[in-house]
Amino acid sequence: MIVLSALVDIVIPINLFIFLEVCIKFAQMDIVGGEDIIAENLTFYPTEPVNAAFDFFGVGDKNMISNSGSYFFILAGIIGFSLFKAFVNWLATKIASNHYVRLMGMWAYQDQFLFNC
Repeated sequence: MIVLSALVDIVIPINLFIFLEVCIKFAQMDIVGGEDIIAENLTFYPTEPVNAAFDFFGVGDKNMISNSGSYFFILAGIIGFSLFKAFVNWLATKIASNHYVRLMGMWAYQDQFLFNC
């Protein structure tokens, strides 16, 4: 919420402006380089920034996907890893006679918060 408050078009003191600029630079940190991958593989309609504050802080259009960076890649990785653990657990229940398969099933089952509700 602190980061998003910088994008509201209001007059703010310069010390708060500098603090919010640092917060936004930290929030826009991209781990995987998702903006480059999205720009190469997807095409979006060009749009203008919402206001001057959005343009100044580096949010140059209204498209959430192109502004999000690696968010969707990280989310796909988390979902993929959870599904992989569910598959390993299912496989371990089918081949329970092997000691090593049971150990892999125990590893996969220990943090299955998605499927133990």
